[in-house]
Amino acid sequence: MDAIKTGNYIREKREAKGLTQEQLANQIGFSTRSVQKWESGSVSNIKLEGLEKLADVLKVSLNEIRAGQDLDINDDIKTILDEQTRQIIQAEEKALFGIEAGIYGIAVGYLALGFAGSAKYPKSISVTIFLLLLVTLSLALIFYGRRYIKRNEQDLKKRKASTSAGGNDNANRIQQ
Repeated sequence: MDAIKTGNYIREKREAKGLTQEQLANQIGFSTRSVQKWESGSVSNIKLEGLEKLADVLKVSLNEIRAGQDLDINDDIKTILDEQTRQIIQAEEKALFGIEAGIYGIAVGYLALGFAGSAKYPKSISVTIFLLLLVTLSLALIFYGRRYIKRNEQDLKKRKASTSAGGNDNANRIQQ
């Protein structure tokens, strides 16, 4: 997704509807600052909740927002593509959560290490074990996030393949 192109598209559609940034923000339940960031292109990934609300208010598809332009395709195909995009974004958001949890785990480990080093306790085996457990937990969270990403990518590929096969049948029926 090209953030600048997407931002310009959101601005064009908002202005075409005669809305100010504040009015759009109120209608979708986000802050005016969020709308400003989206339109300026300073945010490269808009969360699914925001995309869905923008698409609804601006009367465009999710893919049109992500592409930053109107798509000249059949509405039925837009619906199919939007559902696939929705699934992909949900998987990305869940995967990012796993990665963030791993990063926070590492931060907690380093914080504990700092406290343990500054404490007046003698270096004992219990402190060492505690720190090793924190580091191990942090690494486990990181690896879990990676596995989660891979598993979701495989699931999405399977769904995409089955949807593409079904989608082609729908496209053929529509053309006939």
